[in-house]
Amino acid sequence: MATHQLVQKLKNSIKFEKRKFVLSIGDEGAILVLMNGNTLEQRLFINNHTSPELSKALSAYPKASISILVDLLDQAYIQHTLPPVSSFNIGKLVERRLEKDFGDQDIKAALKLYREKKGRKDWNYLFISINNSPPFSDWLDAILSVENPFAGIFLLPIEAEEFIKKIIPLNPKKAEKQPEWQVLISHNRVGGFRQIVFRNGRVLFTRLAQPIGGFAPEIIAGNIEQETLNTIEYIRRLGFEDSKNLDIYVVASEEVKKAFEVNSLEARSITTLTPFQIAETLKLNKVAEKTDRFGDVVFAAFFSVRKKKVLRLYTPFTKQLQQFLDIRKYAYAASAIVMPMLVLLTLVRIGSIFSSGSELSDAEALRQKARAELDDIQKVRESLPQESEEVVNLVGVYQKLSKETYMPLTMIDQFARLRSPEITVQNFKLSVKENLAGSNKVDAVFSMQVASNADSIDRLLEDVDRFTEDVRRSFRTYTVKFTGLPGDQNGGFQMDLGGGTPAPTAGKTGKDAAPKQPEKIPLEVSIIGPKDLNDDIKAAGGKPAAPAAKPATPPAKAR
Repeated sequence: MATHQLVQKLKNSIKFEKRKFVLSIGDEGAILVLMNGNTLEQRLFINNHTSPELSKALSAYPKASISILVDLLDQAYIQHTLPPVSSFNIGKLVERRLEKDFGDQDIKAALKLYREKKGRKDWNYLFISINNSPPFSDWLDAILSVENPFAGIFLLPIEAEEFIKKIIPLNPKKAEKQPEWQVLISHNRVGGFRQIVFRNGRVLFTRLAQPIGGFAPEIIAGNIEQETLNTIEYIRRLGFEDSKNLDIYVVASEEVKKAFEVNSLEARSITTLTPFQIAETLKLNKVAEKTDRFGDVVFAAFFSVRKKKVLRLYTPFTKQLQQFLDIRKYAYAASAIVMPMLVLLTLVRIGSIFSSGSELSDAEALRQKARAELDDIQKVRESLPQESEEVVNLVGVYQKLSKETYMPLTMIDQFARLRSPEITVQNFKLSVKENLAGSNKVDAVFSMQVASNADSIDRLLEDVDRFTEDVRRSFRTYTVKFTGLPGDQNGGFQMDLGGGTPAPTAGKTGKDAAPKQPEKIPLEVSIIGPKDLNDDIKAAGGKPAAPAAKPATPPAKAR
C-alpha cells in the first residue's frame, strides 16, 4: 500500500459517512453492495480482484467504509470443550488451542458458545480459521490498497446467527417454542449452496456445495434436497435425534421454491423463502427484486445495517491498523467534546461582560479581548487535525506498520530483561539502520558499557561468553554478532584486575605493556533479523517446512 493511500485511509476513517460498502467474496467471484442506511444504492458482481469496476465503484465514495464478508469454501470450524478454569485464565487456554489446531498463516479466532451450568462447568468454544492465501489474500490486498476506511473481516456463517433470528417470523410455527436445531440453506451466486447448522441459536458447523447437473429450477431444488439430507445425516453424529426438534429454512428463487419437494424432508417445519420476501420482512429498501435468484445481496445488506457484529477477524497488519484507527477516533471524539465546552465558556465570559454596567470603556476592551479569544479557538478548531504534523505522524506509523516484525521498544524491553550475575550492563545505546533490501528485516546495534567482578582474564572471558549466549538465546530468531573485548593498538588485551600483579598481555611487553585498569568495558552487539526459517533449513541441506495440516472436516468438504 502506498504511503499516501494509507494516510488518506486513516483520514477518511474519522470522517462520518453514512454509506457503507460490503464485499461478499466466494470462490466464484464477489458481490459488492453499497448501502445508505437501509436502502441499497448499488450492487455489482465482480469476477476477480483485479477488475477495474471494483476500484471505480469504491473511488466514487472514498469516505464510505468497506467490510469483507467471507463466503469461501476454505473455512474451518472445530468445536472444543475446555476445562473449567476461571474466566481470567480461559483466554490463555483458547490462545494455546488456536496455535495447536491451525497454522501460523491462518487467520483464526474463537467464539464462546456457552458454559455448562451443571457438573464440572466446562467451557464450550467454536474455533474458526480461514487460510490467508489466494483467493482471499488477493481480495484483501485489493481492498487495503484503496483509500476507503477498512471496517474488518467477517464470516458469513458466523454473522448468520443474527440473520436467522430475523427470519423466524416468516415460519408458520413462529408462535410455538423454537426447536433446538435449525438448518439454513441459501443458494448464493459467489459460493453455491451455503448450509449452516445452528444449535440453540449458535453456529455449530457449516458446509458449502456446488450445483450438479445444470441450473434448471427442478435440478437446483433437487440439489438442495439432497444436500439437506446429507447435512441432517451428519448432525446425527453431533447429538441430533428427533426430527420434530428441527426447523429448516431455504433461501432460493421463486422458481426453485415452487419445485422444492417439502415432503422429501423430515422436520418440524420447512420454510422456503425468496430474497424478495426476506428483504420485505427486514425492511431493506431496493435490496431485492421479485426475480432475484440468489441470497448474496440480501445477506450483505442485512449485515451492513446490523450495528453489532458477531465476530471480527484480523491479520497482524489489519489489527495494528484497527488499533490506530480506534485511537484516532477517540482523540477526535474528545476534541469534539472539549472544543464546544471552550466555546461555551468563552460565550459565558462575553455575556458577563455585556451584563456589566461599570466603566464602559473597560468592558468594551474586555469584550474585544473575549471575541479575539473566541476567534482563536475557532481557528484552532477549524485546523484540527493540522495537516503537516498529521502527515508526518501518519507516515511514521506507516513505516512502523510496514516493518511489522520490528518494534524498537520490544527489542529494548527484551534486551533489558537479560540478567547475568557475572556481567553488569551499566548503560547501552540502540542504533537502528534502514530495513535490509526493502524487506521486513532490521539491522540494530546495541553499544554498551559492561562491568565484571572477574579476578582473572580467563574468568572474564568465560563471563562474557555466558553473557553472549544469554543474548543469543533471548534473540534466537535473529542473527546476533559480537565484537571482541577492547584491545591495544597491536590487538592485545589489557586489563588490571586489581590484584597488584599485571594481567598477561598479548603483543607488547615491558614498559609499553603497563597494565591499565578500565572502569568500564565497551561491547557491541549486532542484531539482524528476524531470520527466515526456510532459509536456515535450506542452508543446512534440508527442505522448507510444509504448511500445517488442516483439521479433519465433515463430509462433502464441510468446513
